[in-house]
Amino acid sequence: MRLTYRQFNHIGLKRLNNEDAAGIVEIDKGLLSVVCDGLGG
Repeated sequence: MRLTYRQFNHIGLKRLNNEDAAGIVEIDKGLLSVVCDGLGG
């Protein structure tokens, strides 16, 4: 999960200038929540 989130986060950073930035941030938050849950945090 860590690698998947990292890779997606890099893609999100590259797309920050796009109009989809808000949507990407929401997805990042969702993935971050999943990663934290997976780590028991």
